[in-house]
Amino acid sequence: GADAARAVKMGGIISIIGMHAKGRREAIERIPLEKIVVETDAPYAFRNIDGIHEGIKYVAEVKGLAEEKVAKATAGNAIKFFNIKL
Repeated sequence: GADAARAVKMGGIISIIGMHAKGRREAIERIPLEKIVVETDAPYAFRNIDGIHEGIKYVAEVKGLAEEKVAKATAGNAIKFFNIKL
């Protein structure tokens, strides 16, 4: 939680995988949705797109938001942070 908050204050974003963990949950609670992205952590945690879906579900659950809202927000966050041209 605290390390994640410090990273965000320094201009970073926090990447979440779908595996539940106390520290991860605390980070999701502390960090605004606008500073969160989701990932698979391949090849270690998830080996396919299911990891993205699990991350979205986890963030939505912790924040009490609809999965669709989290999916759109985290995709937009990644596009903005990594300056992805579509």
